[in-house]
Amino acid sequence: MLMPYDLAREPVPGIVESDVCVIGAGPVGLNMVRALADKRRSVTFLERGSAHAICQADFDETVFDRRLYRGATTGRAFGAGGTSALWGGQLLPVREVDLHERTQIAAPAWPVSHAELDVHFAALESWLQVMPGSYALPFAAEQRHALADLRWAEWEPRFSKWIPFGRRNIYGAFESALATSPLLRGFLNARAHGWTLRQVADRQRVTELLARSANGHTVRVRAQAYVICAGALESTRCVLELNEAAGGLGNGVDDLAGRFLHDHLSVRLARIKILNRARFQSLFAPIFVDKTMRSVRMELSSDFLSQERLPALYAHFTAETAEGSGFALLRDVFRGIQRGRLDAVFGAARRIPWALPSIAEILFDRFVHRRLSFPRDAEVFLHCDFEQAPLRENRIYLGEIGTDGHRKLHVDWDVSSDAARVATAVQTAFRKLWAENNLDDVAQLEFVDLETEAALATTNLYDIYHPAGTTRMSSSPSTGVVDPDLLVYGTTNAYVVGSAVFPSMGAANPTFTAMALALRLAEFIDRGLTAA
Repeated sequence: MLMPYDLAREPVPGIVESDVCVIGAGPVGLNMVRALADKRRSVTFLERGSAHAICQADFDETVFDRRLYRGATTGRAFGAGGTSALWGGQLLPVREVDLHERTQIAAPAWPVSHAELDVHFAALESWLQVMPGSYALPFAAEQRHALADLRWAEWEPRFSKWIPFGRRNIYGAFESALATSPLLRGFLNARAHGWTLRQVADRQRVTELLARSANGHTVRVRAQAYVICAGALESTRCVLELNEAAGGLGNGVDDLAGRFLHDHLSVRLARIKILNRARFQSLFAPIFVDKTMRSVRMELSSDFLSQERLPALYAHFTAETAEGSGFALLRDVFRGIQRGRLDAVFGAARRIPWALPSIAEILFDRFVHRRLSFPRDAEVFLHCDFEQAPLRENRIYLGEIGTDGHRKLHVDWDVSSDAARVATAVQTAFRKLWAENNLDDVAQLEFVDLETEAALATTNLYDIYHPAGTTRMSSSPSTGVVDPDLLVYGTTNAYVVGSAVFPSMGAANPTFTAMALALRLAEFIDRGLTAA
């Protein structure tokens, strides 16, 4: 078992040396570590949290200038595994068209091709033990799924893949693989604190990184390359601190680091009154193929989005149940296991006998019908999730020094000003989809009155914990923070990988694409170390 050193216990004398220093042990960082370990590179990773990742729910180190941003609180976790201790493990790759310039949201083109990412998605599927194969509509035909027979018109559904439960916490999933490598060293409660640099020609080279625990213990790391992959917000903090230590790296780093913060926004479109439960389940309930759960994400075609000047988006059904329901109790048990919280597991398990009938029905559907059915006692809703335009004025920056000795992180962010128009367009398109397939006898759609933009923004619009764009990549040092190889402009050996480098988001959850970028970067660094 991989047993990182807990820096909170005592300081580390001397200097730790390795080929690569990785900052962050979340899903992106751990994939980076594993990829480098497979290439026989020595790696030191630093994680500011402890052995069990916990949600960063307090606001002590974060200040919200305009609006509360949940991606900085309940959507963020520090500790081994990072946010993979919180997530459901849904995988969907970014579409090729989403890497192109899209004027409707003022999104620049990505400076990498889809082919450069696509080669790594298959490797990740193997590591995470999800089924290979297509995400597109042909999957439904292969499985003889009822959705294959619908007339989709301007819709282009895709089927996401969900990591098997036992591997959703990436730290636990990779423990045995990483434990076999003698080239890895890990430090917990080790927060990046100070950068040492020296001038090399017209750029700066990181020569040493100091990490510190909350109680003041330190470790010093020297490496040939430093990779920042601590989640979009924490990675940006590191880049801002690195830039200050360098006295300014110039161009895009000085001007753009922390800018263009964007997320996926979610809006409720309709309440669903199910009339034919069996038919609704056969159409829209997630299914299991071997150990992989697949669920439909109803995306609108790129042609339609361009014509209507809409961001990338998708519609999907959600179920909401009372806290004492069988579905909620099973959810709480599995969440507790995933987060390593045995107290939460036992607390939820004690309440299970009172919900046995509904739990039995859920388990019957899971193992007999091989699907995750919408519970009978649930309220079902239609939601639309869409990418937020990457606006320069949405940003994060460093503020005053807090009680922990670190600069506070300011989040100066607000939701889209175009949300009502986007939601109305999706409602119209979904009405058309429902009518063309004669689904009114399956379920009635009771559409939400979207009213005014101001009302929508306060009652029915929120981020879904996917921060991106704050260290965007670009082919030019004047328009980005990192180059196409994810090297921080103005440095020779500091890299950033994760959703922070995304110029735009697309409709897909960002983590799968971010992990693919990590594998691509690991190959690049390995080639550079070999050449050196």
